Amino acid sequence: MACLALYLFATDGITSACAIRENFMKTPNKHLIALINYCALVPLVYFIPELINPFLPANKLLQVCVDVAIIVPIISYLVMPIAVKYLK
Repeated sequence: MACLALYLFATDGITSACAIRENFMKTPNKHLIALINYCALVPLVYFIPELINPFLPANKLLQVCVDVAIIVPIISYLVMPIAVKYLK
């Protein structure tokens, strides 16, 4: 919020505030985001453990931690940013 105030102070006020508000208000539908998240997670959760677990020790906790450590960044940094970009 402080960054927004500094930006408004440093620029031309009302025009910039309207532009910032429009950018923040253009958020995709939450239900559509959830559906995209689900559709992206199903194949990742199905295939990644099968591909990775043969190379890991038999410790189930370690296998799950490695699988999640691979799946979460794919969803967070690849799938969701692309989906939000195309839905705006």
